[in-house]
Amino acid sequence: MVTVVLYSNFLGVINSVDCYMNMDMSDVTLYPRHANKRQLPIKLDQFFVNGKHIRYVHLPDHVDVVGVLQRRVKQLTKSRTAKRNEKQPTTSSRH
Repeated sequence: MVTVVLYSNFLGVINSVDCYMNMDMSDVTLYPRHANKRQLPIKLDQFFVNGKHIRYVHLPDHVDVVGVLQRRVKQLTKSRTAKRNEKQPTTSSRH
């Protein structure tokens, strides 16, 4: 769940986060802060949250944050290594 300045809460799947804490989310339910009791939550397929509007990010207890970060760093490292290897010119040996 993400708590933002303009609306109370967004509950959904965080797909990506950049270094400015901008978030791309999917399957989002918006719970407006000043909603009356008759107003239902709003369902959204996709949603982008600008990092400067985020107050809190609430992660469930069952999420292994360290494990997720380690797997993501490993993926990025493999991707960068593969790209670096593609850019290096092949050397041929002459006899």
